[in-house]
Amino acid sequence: MSGFRLPAAGWRVDFEDPERSFAAKTNFELARSLLIFNVCAVPPLVQNASILYKAATRALGQQLPDTVIRASFFRHFCGGESESDLMPVMKRLGDNGVGAILDYAAEADVDSAPRGDHAAHPEYAGEADCDFNAAIVVSSIDAAAVAAERGGMEPFAACKMTALGRPELLERLSAILNSLSASFSRLDTDGTGQLTAAKFIDGLQRAGSTLNAEQLASIFATSTSMLTAWLSTRTGWMV
Repeated sequence: MSGFRLPAAGWRVDFEDPERSFAAKTNFELARSLLIFNVCAVPPLVQNASILYKAATRALGQQLPDTVIRASFFRHFCGGESESDLMPVMKRLGDNGVGAILDYAAEADVDSAPRGDHAAHPEYAGEADCDFNAAIVVSSIDAAAVAAERGGMEPFAACKMTALGRPELLERLSAILNSLSASFSRLDTDGTGQLTAAKFIDGLQRAGSTLNAEQLASIFATSTSMLTAWLSTRTGWMV
């Protein structure tokens, strides 16, 4: 370990200062990091990593390649596999002025995800895996809060939405949300971020609606009431 000692808790590391930036690292960890980054800088190795891994497992079996990867790439890029693994890592980083972002590394590839009806795509793992991932994400958020409380660091947890649902469904939801956002912006003519009955009526009439003002006002009132009821029953919030 470096002989450099950091100030009291709450101090933030300056990444332009190499001595302070790497104060939490051993010489072995620094050498391993340098080796890994040099390997990652070789395009043929990166582009054919999956092929090379499969070839190694066929020739050497599963255990040896996995052991090498776990001791090198995994140790460099991942903090651990459980909360008990992560806490010491986060504490060591926090003691040296470095914050941590908890990120559960599980997600689906949108481009390779199954399309269409679920029954036609038996390779889709189903909602059980999504529920499992959701539980892990919640645990990560809790762990971030606990680590922040112990180390005085701001809690931060990353959540990959593609780990929590079928990518095709998420794409559709994203398209719906984008469409709703664009529609809201067109109706919110004064940019206040609030949609009133008057703006709703005026916007739809300018868009060519054949309904009269009374009918549009009724639609607005009904929609607002339904949204308020939905939010209050599920979150306890009122709008």
